[in-house]
Amino acid sequence: MNSSTCNYYANSSAPWSCVNCNTVNHSIIAYEIPLSDCSSVGSTYSIVHEGSELLTPNKSSNNSKTNNQDTSTSSFGSPEATSSPKSTQKKQTYKPSLRILNINFQSIRKKGLNIEVLVDTTSPDIIIGTETWLSDDIKTTEFFSNELGYQVYRHDRNKDPHGGVLIAVNDNLELLNVKKSKTIELISGMIKLPKNKKLIIAGYYRPPGRTDDLYLTNSHKEITDLKTNNKNTIHIIGGDFNAPDISWESNSITGSKHYPLRVSQTYLDISQDMALEQMVKFPTRLQNTLDLILTSHPSFMIRCKPLPPIGLKSDHDIVLYDTNIQPNRVKPTHRKIFLGKKANMKAIKISLKNFCEQFCQSKDQTVEAMWKAIKTILEHLIEKHVPTKQTMNRHTHPWINTQTRAMRRKQRAHSKAKRSNNQSDWEKYKRLKANTQKETRKAHRKYIQDVVSNDFRENPKRFYTYVKRKKQESSGVSALFLNFK
Repeated sequence: MNSSTCNYYANSSAPWSCVNCNTVNHSIIAYEIPLSDCSSVGSTYSIVHEGSELLTPNKSSNNSKTNNQDTSTSSFGSPEATSSPKSTQKKQTYKPSLRILNINFQSIRKKGLNIEVLVDTTSPDIIIGTETWLSDDIKTTEFFSNELGYQVYRHDRNKDPHGGVLIAVNDNLELLNVKKSKTIELISGMIKLPKNKKLIIAGYYRPPGRTDDLYLTNSHKEITDLKTNNKNTIHIIGGDFNAPDISWESNSITGSKHYPLRVSQTYLDISQDMALEQMVKFPTRLQNTLDLILTSHPSFMIRCKPLPPIGLKSDHDIVLYDTNIQPNRVKPTHRKIFLGKKANMKAIKISLKNFCEQFCQSKDQTVEAMWKAIKTILEHLIEKHVPTKQTMNRHTHPWINTQTRAMRRKQRAHSKAKRSNNQSDWEKYKRLKANTQKETRKAHRKYIQDVVSNDFRENPKRFYTYVKRKKQESSGVSALFLNFK
């Protein structure tokens, strides 16, 4: 078969096969195997049409009948001969060493249930929050329960509650040297890394109405001081900068449609003076990129992607930022718990009775010697006759079930809607969002009903334990804040 004939039948809808190597073309696109790869170069190729009529180029009709008989009984061969072979390599998966969530809460008080579901599905190490809308009379456990396993550091507004920032750090990390700015809404802390290296984490929020020169000057000074005071350190600054007029791909200002040029120029100067790169390449509110992640080491990034807003009324996407930074983690402490209900009380009483007789017979002992003898026998009997178990702090979410974990489906629908920008996809996402919120509240309400059960008067321990957790802050030593009144 010459080249022109081969090209003609390759682009036709007729299936054809090599009578020598039995290679079949099932596609209507093109013949992908070169003629040089076939052992029958120059041999006869049979062309079979839908009417089972056999046409053989450059051959007689007698040979066509013979070829027709051969091809009717021969197999078309394995699909691997023509279709694209399946890849044998497994997709490389990345497990982040440090996961950060940048969230604009727009009031965190009523979103405690959503936070628990979000933490359960994403397992972040650090949460940077803006627009918390908190004040000093609101306890952290009202929205960040102790079961989550996070230490929360807040910077609330003194007067107007519409603002505020926070940093929540997993219990296996230590946030040191926590600083709160006196002039702007900025909170920062340091996390130790291996080989005496450090990571500076900061959360920042600029209110939309603050465009005056004094506020911008203070913002520039406070943020750049993080680099000046911590040289040779990794910096990650997240928050809501409200700078939609900046094109971060080209590090240029697109105009002054939303804010004066000096606002955008301030944050460009901050990124250039601190040698920071902005990692969020997608819009976070409508078509504007407001929630940013600035880092001094962009090569550590694994991925940065949007997640659905937290709550029904929030309109800022959550920014998930995965890095391969290896922090120093605190190992969980094991505690020995004595099981008093399973103690061998009979053996303890017999041993104490024998000890009492011997103790009463002894004379001329000092008070210290008598106390030491009593203490020694009690410790010995407890270790011998009271069983123990080892335990550690485990952070569980007892009310979260498979229905509340539908948040993953909501995240997939949100990603699909952002890619397609199709009205039907957005409607599907909104339905899943409302359904997730409904199932979350339903599951938590059922859990509370089980806690406050009919027999809580006979066994009130579970109920009062739940109430006590809601009134207390996380256990441990309180954070020491620097340069803040």
